[in-house]
Amino acid sequence: MADKPSFGAYLRTILEQRGMSGNQLAKAAGVTEGTIRNLLKQGEDSAVSSPHPLVLRAVSEALGLDIVQVLQMLDYVPADYQRMPLSPIGEYVGSSFDQLKPEGQRVVLGVLASLTGENALQPDDINAIALTVRDLRAAHPMFIERKFDFRDEFGRVVGGFFGLFPDHQLAHSIGSRLAELFRDEPDIVITEDRVKAAAKHPHGRVILNLLLSRRDITNPLEKLYWLTFPNDTYGKREENITEEQRQGIRALWRLFNPLV
Repeated sequence: MADKPSFGAYLRTILEQRGMSGNQLAKAAGVTEGTIRNLLKQGEDSAVSSPHPLVLRAVSEALGLDIVQVLQMLDYVPADYQRMPLSPIGEYVGSSFDQLKPEGQRVVLGVLASLTGENALQPDDINAIALTVRDLRAAHPMFIERKFDFRDEFGRVVGGFFGLFPDHQLAHSIGSRLAELFRDEPDIVITEDRVKAAAKHPHGRVILNLLLSRRDITNPLEKLYWLTFPNDTYGKREENITEEQRQGIRALWRLFNPLV
């Protein structure tokens, strides 16, 4: 099997096909020419640092590229990742929904809100929340999919069996991490009660269900816990997790903060 082309080679091909120069791409994406030069060396020069996901987003939007495919080429996202594997009927419903006129979509969303118990939400609210979540994922690919490794699954089974995940413990863990991450922003007040209220707010539940759609995790506070503690951050102080993880978790909480 032939080796897959480097991202740099892929980008050069795209530029040649579009008749664009690196300088033109830099202006269109709002980045420096040096940033584009580094992108053109990705996969070919080991001395070049990995690009920031926000840079990849800007370049993808400027060229009309699939951001997930770009992230996969650079190993930010697993090659076998599928956005949201749906059942055949789920794909049918989604396809049909997109073909409806706005008033028809509002009716469908209203029915779904009634069936799922989210009666307090209006269809326009749900659509706005979904768009916000999409923007969060685009800016912070760590939220494209929260995969559970063996340690996660083992922790869930053992913790659930021994009752190690009561709400107060989850809220304490989440609150402690958020308080440290927002230590320099006194306008963001973090308390365990606010964490609980945000997770159980109707808007908060929709956000959490979109970001972590596992049906076996029914407690919204537990969903918020797993999103606040990404893989490989167990036992690490907040200053020792990656900058992308810190920024991502902060961005996540900013979606919840106005709810409480």
